[in-house]
Amino acid sequence: MKIITKENQGLKVLVLSDLHIFTEKDIKQVELLMTKFKNNNYDAIYLVGDIIDSTNVFKLSKKVSGKLLELIAFLGHIAPTYIVYGSHDLAYYSIYHNWIEDERTFKERFIDKIAGYQGINVLENETKCLKDGTGYTISGFNPSLRYAMDTPDGNSSILLKEVERYEFLTKLNPENTNTVLCHYPEAIMTLNEAGLLNNANLSVGGHNHNGCTQLKFIPIELILNLLRQKNRGLITPGKKVNLEDTKYLRGIIRLSGTSELLINPAFKTFASCTGILEKLDWMFYRGYSEIEYISEKCLTRELKK
Repeated sequence: MKIITKENQGLKVLVLSDLHIFTEKDIKQVELLMTKFKNNNYDAIYLVGDIIDSTNVFKLSKKVSGKLLELIAFLGHIAPTYIVYGSHDLAYYSIYHNWIEDERTFKERFIDKIAGYQGINVLENETKCLKDGTGYTISGFNPSLRYAMDTPDGNSSILLKEVERYEFLTKLNPENTNTVLCHYPEAIMTLNEAGLLNNANLSVGGHNHNGCTQLKFIPIELILNLLRQKNRGLITPGKKVNLEDTKYLRGIIRLSGTSELLINPAFKTFASCTGILEKLDWMFYRGYSEIEYISEKCLTRELKK
């Protein structure tokens, strides 16, 4: 994805989301990707939520939780890394009570541990300078767990009740190049409609796992598009099958004016997250994104060529 910026200096950014780390195998897969890309000279990495599959990670395996912290340190050494979190980061799963809030464990075993790591920045409803000496900013907002706990697509009414927490977004300088991170695309769209993202050039979310059930070997999207049923997946996180709801599941979406939303594909597939379908993991898409912020001057030179 390319973003045109007024800044003299461009940037190259890697976007990761939905790692859903639960085992050593999960961590090794991320490490393999980062080893492959560590020489790509990224200016920043965006880690956009659902880093772990549940806080059970910290309770069941000291080895896996230790490896997770090593992975975060690794990311920070490759490039400044900016983190927001999602629902899976703040809860644990119990066979007796389903999902239970556990923000305290995530804070104590993860947020507090990585606070002093080189290059690691957890965005707690705030804006930071993305690159010193430039007009690039990076903002991150984290809706409460109540927002997503009972409604997989996110409960807009709860988000709007918390709107005071996100008013810092209205103070973004329109002269800067402003990027906003939030795990939930629906939350981004809700705040955009409420007028809080008028000065954001780009927003980045995850959560939707590439449309959840896009199988590699069946060209279902092609067939539906030929029938003029535009879609980006088959089932929304809320388990709807209404095709009209699927057009916001992944990719680049125009919000308003020059503002865009990038919905990043999950690094861990929907199949792997369910457990039951894990052996069919190869059938499902997984991925990451790269963002290039291109200066207008560089773009002009390219056009002249």
